[in-house]
Amino acid sequence: MSTLRALLITSLYFVSAAGAEAQEPNCALRVCPGKAPNPHGDANYQFKTTSRVYKDGRDEMFVTCVQNTGDKDMEVNWVIPGPETVVLKGCAVTAPRPHDTRRVLDNHKGCLRFGASWKWTKAPFIPHASDAGSISGEVGDCRSLYVVDAQPVPSQPRNIRIEAERFGSSVYEEFQRTLSRIFYALSIDVNPEENVYKTSIKITITSAYKDQPEYYSNGFAIRASEDIGSSEFMASASGNAQGGEFSDGGLIEYTLPIPEKAVQRFLRYRVLSSDDKQVASFDVPIWVPAPNVTP
Repeated sequence: MSTLRALLITSLYFVSAAGAEAQEPNCALRVCPGKAPNPHGDANYQFKTTSRVYKDGRDEMFVTCVQNTGDKDMEVNWVIPGPETVVLKGCAVTAPRPHDTRRVLDNHKGCLRFGASWKWTKAPFIPHASDAGSISGEVGDCRSLYVVDAQPVPSQPRNIRIEAERFGSSVYEEFQRTLSRIFYALSIDVNPEENVYKTSIKITITSAYKDQPEYYSNGFAIRASEDIGSSEFMASASGNAQGGEFSDGGLIEYTLPIPEKAVQRFLRYRVLSSDDKQVASFDVPIWVPAPNVTP
């Protein structure tokens, strides 16, 4: 993030601080669930992180969380597990990642950037075995990251329900006035008779703070990333798998065939401001062909 961006956010914070103190954040979570939260921060920002794994129906839920315990809104990007978002002061944001197996690795101190100047730190989380390749790429001081493909593991689509939220500004250079809550409700439904599964992501966009003065939104673009190596397969989806433009909300919905030999991946959706800056992201499970997987 540029020095100009950092100065802009800092100045906007001080200008609006008096009015913002009385504002109530429009967030669903105030405290990170989980035991033994890890404190982080510097002179400007303070926050806690947690990581946990628990059973939820058929899924093993790997969930990381960032809780903002400071006195100003904070941008954060926990590179491997998420979340990537703004975390409002007094709020917490989770990144749920469902797996069908509890193949945990040893705790890993993952790279995390925070604050207006994107300062690096490391925060421990419980990784799934599929994170092994990304973990091997987090070396040194986090400034040089690369990705190594993990060994694919057979997996089959399953019904999933997840609700979560992200925060970001729809105009990148008007951080405070356009700060929005992007709520998404994910549902995945398997149709074994037709050998397909349907993914629906309902998006709702509102102000980040209740009664937020001078709030306005120019909307967001939510786009599927191209870094999962399955763009050709995703192109076969019926619907709008690649995402679209959203002013106050909408629906991303698509149907994909169930591959004969499948492996689960996470498709990362990037949330872009109206001036084409990435302000948040979230992950959605997909199942793609893996011809080299032996069931």
